[in-house]
Amino acid sequence: MIVIDNILNEWSFRCHDGIVDLSDPKKVIILEKILNELGLDKINLDEIGDDLYDRVIKKALNVEEIPQVQNSYELGTNITLNGEDAKVFKKLYSVSPPKKDKDIESAGSKGTGNGEISVYWLFAHQPNHTAKGTQGGGKPDLDIDGVGVEVKAYDSSRITLGRFASDKDNIDLLNTLFGLNALVSSIEKIEGKDKKASSLNFSRSDISRAFDVLQDFSGNDSLRELSPKYPLIGSIYAKIDDLLSKLELEQSFTAAEAAGTLVKRILVRKFSEKPRFGGYIVNVSENGTLKYIQITEEKIMNLDSEKVLENTFINQGSIIINPEGLLQ
Repeated sequence: MIVIDNILNEWSFRCHDGIVDLSDPKKVIILEKILNELGLDKINLDEIGDDLYDRVIKKALNVEEIPQVQNSYELGTNITLNGEDAKVFKKLYSVSPPKKDKDIESAGSKGTGNGEISVYWLFAHQPNHTAKGTQGGGKPDLDIDGVGVEVKAYDSSRITLGRFASDKDNIDLLNTLFGLNALVSSIEKIEGKDKKASSLNFSRSDISRAFDVLQDFSGNDSLRELSPKYPLIGSIYAKIDDLLSKLELEQSFTAAEAAGTLVKRILVRKFSEKPRFGGYIVNVSENGTLKYIQITEEKIMNLDSEKVLENTFINQGSIIINPEGLLQ
């Protein structure tokens, strides 16, 4: 580990802001130059990220050597730890991983904790398993045996899957929906309209109300007949028809059905990245209980619209879910 420590220190020194970051192409070039100078051009860059988590563990436990997991545990199998494994897990439970792009000094205790470091230790230091800390972003919390894993603590009912601003297709559909809603609302001065509702910030009632407006507008044949004469009206109807086509909705759709379908599309895209299909959300407690929910595309596609709207929240561009209510 001394070699890796030296590499990290030198890399940090050469970065203009002192922050190492494997997702920054310019900083990766700096790292590659350092590795070439040391004759280590074949080093696995992922090992550097893993070393950060291991150093956090050593610091938290105040040890030179990380204790190995005593028993055998399989990813995806619900368990409750006991013995020495449970003791180590509990000590690491409230330790947070390093902040993204920062070293171990940014790690610490959250008070409640989220169990991420504990779950990392459980598989990274158990024979026949591998684990990597991804430091979040658009990635799962952990990569275990090549499978994405999102960690959730029992003391929190919700988890944040991250932002979805890069989901251009669904953002475009939401822009059409809320753009029409804002236009009609400004003309008719709809009572109770939330002025803050937008494609990146809306409630269940906001998106349902917007689909009510869209349905009324879409079914207005007299107004639709003016499309050839007024290009603006024609453009609006073209966008409405495109939205309904992509959501595979008939004219008889309900607002709740349409809202659930669109939010479900957003979830499908996000879950495909975090934790990835076939991956897990694992609910962990301080006493070493792990309960898994596997994420598959079929499971998400078959979700009931009511369940989707009840357990999914969009706030400032971030997707927040209640996993137990949504997926069980």
